Order: sequence, then structure tokens, then C-alpha cells
Amino acid sequence: WMLEFLQLGVIALVVDDTLFVHGGLQDESVGHVPGRDSEITSVREWVVALNAWKDKELSEFVRQPRWQKAASGQRSRGGASLIEYGTPGAGKKTVIYYNPFDDGNPVKRSEKVRRFLDKSGIKCTISGHQPHGSTPTVVRHMETGLLAITADTSRSDTSGIGSKVFNPLNNRGHAIS
Repeated sequence: WMLEFLQLGVIALVVDDTLFVHGGLQDESVGHVPGRDSEITSVREWVVALNAWKDKELSEFVRQPRWQKAASGQRSRGGASLIEYGTPGAGKKTVIYYNPFDDGNPVKRSEKVRRFLDKSGIKCTISGHQPHGSTPTVVRHMETGLLAITADTSRSDTSGIGSKVFNPLNNRGHAIS
């Protein structure tokens, strides 16, 4: 069922002027699609190419799900690049594995990220990945009007000791992100 879930899902999505990604954008991930030499300068074109790359990786996984050893001795399997893209191994070129906080505090997106989004008419980004409490974090960028929302509240388990003591209206239960 996980394979079907991934096949139906996307890495990034643009709805009107809003970009949805799991982790977020940083300078190195702007316009980057693994396996391509050049950056894509339009957010919408980049999202299409990134999701097409994800689909290709999943097709390769279906074709070769098990590790195989090449004549060179190197082991590989289909979809290995996609698996790496969702881990620290991808470095800063991923939109899945990213922490938009500095020592737990929200920060503005970089100038490069803001320009990339603004040029394509993106006014809002919504991401998750980095659990940080019981409410989403909102960062407004006054110079471009960008609204960056980070909304991973998966640590908001109301069964934890003291959650009802400190906030009796906390009725969300276990959150899954």
C-alpha cells in the first residue's frame, strides 16, 4: 500500500498562488531536480519536473525493487535516488528533508528563495516535516508579501502529561503528519 500511496502523491504542489512541499525550500533546492544539470527558473515548471522525476524513480523501483550488484561491485536498486532525496543524504538539494528553524526559532526564507517564489507569483508556502509544537508557525515576509507556514504539529499528543492541565481545549488527539 505504501507504493500506491507514493505513486498517487506528489513531492510538490502548486494551487493558485500557494506552494505545498513537505520540508521547505532552501537556496540549494530552488529549481533543482535530481539528475538535471540546470536549475528550473519557474516554480510551476519545476514542480512538474520534480514530480515527473519522482514518478520515474518509482517506476524504476517497480522494475528493480531488490538490490543488485553490478560488475563494478557497486550495489543499486530502482528508486535509490528517490529514497536518498528524502534523507539527510540528499544534502540541501531536497524539499523533503529540511529544517526551517534556527535553534527552534522561525526565520525568514532566504533572498534567493523569496525571489524564486515571487517571480512565479507564489505568495504562500505551506510545509511540515519539522515538529515544533501545537500550533503552526507563520512567517510573513513584508518585502514580498510571502507567507511561509510551517504546520507540523505531530507532537501535539493530548494524552501527554499536563496537556489538558495547560490547555483544556486541546482536543486534537494523536496527530499524524
